[in-house]
Amino acid sequence: MRLTGRKKMNALFFFCVLFFCSVMQISTSLASQDKYFPIPPFLCDNVLFWKKVYTNVSVDEGLIHDREYPLIIYQKIHVGSRRGRTLDQYVESYKKRIANLLREIPNLPAAGRTEEQKRIVRMFQEYSSLNDIPKAIGRIRFQLGQRESFLKGLEQSGMYIDEIFSIIRRENLPLRLAYLPHVESAFNTHAVSKAGAVGLWQFMWETGKQFLDIDRYIDERRDPILSTEAAITLLKKNYNELKSWPLAITAYNYGLAGIKRAVRSTKSTDISLIIQKHKSRSFQFASKNFYSCFLAACEIDENYQRYFKLVNMDSPLLRKRFILATPIRPDELCNHLNISLFEFKALNPAFKPSLYKYEAVIPKQYTVFLPLTVDLDNSDNLLEIPKKQVQNPLKYEHQSPEKIKTNFLTKQKFHKNKDKIAIKKTQSTKSSIKKSVPIKKKYHQYIVKKGDSIWLIARKFKTDGHTLRKINGLSRLSYIYPGQQLRVPEILYKKSIKKNSKKQKQKAKTNDSKKIFSESMVSSQQSPKEIVESDNIEKTFWKKYRVKDGDSLWDIAQMMNLSPEKIKKINQLKTQRLQPGQILFIPQKLEVPNPPKIKTDNQKLAIERIHKLREQQKKMLMIDYYHTVQPGENLKSISQKTGVSIEDIVIINHMSEDLRVYEGQVLRIPKKQTHQ
Repeated sequence: MRLTGRKKMNALFFFCVLFFCSVMQISTSLASQDKYFPIPPFLCDNVLFWKKVYTNVSVDEGLIHDREYPLIIYQKIHVGSRRGRTLDQYVESYKKRIANLLREIPNLPAAGRTEEQKRIVRMFQEYSSLNDIPKAIGRIRFQLGQRESFLKGLEQSGMYIDEIFSIIRRENLPLRLAYLPHVESAFNTHAVSKAGAVGLWQFMWETGKQFLDIDRYIDERRDPILSTEAAITLLKKNYNELKSWPLAITAYNYGLAGIKRAVRSTKSTDISLIIQKHKSRSFQFASKNFYSCFLAACEIDENYQRYFKLVNMDSPLLRKRFILATPIRPDELCNHLNISLFEFKALNPAFKPSLYKYEAVIPKQYTVFLPLTVDLDNSDNLLEIPKKQVQNPLKYEHQSPEKIKTNFLTKQKFHKNKDKIAIKKTQSTKSSIKKSVPIKKKYHQYIVKKGDSIWLIARKFKTDGHTLRKINGLSRLSYIYPGQQLRVPEILYKKSIKKNSKKQKQKAKTNDSKKIFSESMVSSQQSPKEIVESDNIEKTFWKKYRVKDGDSLWDIAQMMNLSPEKIKKINQLKTQRLQPGQILFIPQKLEVPNPPKIKTDNQKLAIERIHKLREQQKKMLMIDYYHTVQPGENLKSISQKTGVSIEDIVIINHMSEDLRVYEGQVLRIPKKQTHQ
């Protein structure tokens, strides 16, 4: 059906109205964003320079420019794959050549200057002045291109940008904050800077500990969403303190305290004035240009099709957020939910490889991300829905921050006036969770003793090292020393005291008998044969061995008839390296006489028996020597040569049941001589 002229006019008018409304909506949103992030005239050249670096200069190229007036670009050079010291040496030759050109310009007439010098003069006339040329010699700087890096970050942003936008909308903040990772990490979750900043938002360890969990097994700086929540919280805090988004953005790089000092020194909140007048050793090129880089990244991301011909956005990262209802290992969780461990690692980048290597347990109430197919119905009561998804997200928006205390381990918010917390008891990973019982959280003071460690103390009080360090504000690099007071949960402390009291009662029963027969044990001079022939019970005794010069773990293990792994595990050694003078604890299972139960009536008989044992020991004197096993020898031939029974040789050398000896092995041979 053909349209008449009137209908054509109506359709054209309707289309124009729709187009005009859409353009007005976009312009209104951009105008509102410009209201929060204005471009001062002083920074226009800086923004143009960074747009050129992000879109026109390849990673194999670089610009030699002026530090104060970045659009004074002396030369564009090709650096190839040079990086580090090699790149610095390569660029230094170009800097020296340009410095010589700048020195010659004031002394040459206009007719005697080269074409390159004339071009430099024209740039100074446009952006600065000719009188500034001598000072520009010390401002020569090199900037590596970032076109490919920015394009890759733009494509990777498709995985997280929608969820980042939703987090920012939930906090009622400007949406342009979502483009800040372009400047920080180019949307690379595995990015690590030279200074140690990690993740999408490049959190340092000290700053990250304020908002995220960072320990031996977990580093939430690597998770794009958890780190985004922390970064938005930090940016919101900066804005509440400074009341200016340009200053809040700069404070993200320079620090809130540094920007406050700059405001006090310049007596102004204008970002342009602060960049020009604030002088500090730490406020250098990167901090001064951080806001300009952010503005350039926003302009490019909002109009990326104008700067890049082909952009293949990555598909969004689809995953569900859950809270663990009980502590569990990753492999067990994957088995319960029928998902692969590889997929679990990809969805949870916050977990370090050490968590899987040492089969550590993920703490209770910790956030995990799982595939969309996982549901609470088939989770065996292992998972819970985060309270942030159930409650109104604007619940805490209008409350004062002084009344809200954030527990970063559980990612939930509690009020300070609540003294009780809910603890859920679980019998196993598959068992149902009982109703929570409110208790008061109290602590007991424990004094560190010599030889204690975080691991030993946590094991003693039936807790884990992560919890013990978190209670006492210790990092994994912190040391403890004898006499130091540590806080231990009182409930766990009472349980451990009860268990220890049972052991103390058992020790008290046999305390007298151990004293009476102490000389007939390891420290006595009674022969091992006489000990075996009596009524026996098997007990384990610990022997201290001091490492000598030239000892190795394998040699000590062979000498003590143990495996090197067992000695390493008992003494908690991280490596097999030993140092002379180091003390090792060696377990020894000896056959010792079963001490009789001593009563008040037969104490005299026991004392008489002790005197008889001592008299027998005085008659015998043990003189030990060592025999090196020769080729072809065995225990039988050694016994015949030395005149000592095979049983005595096996007992005193703690040999295994196979009774094998090898060439070069050193055996201890007991030799009895009558004392005359």
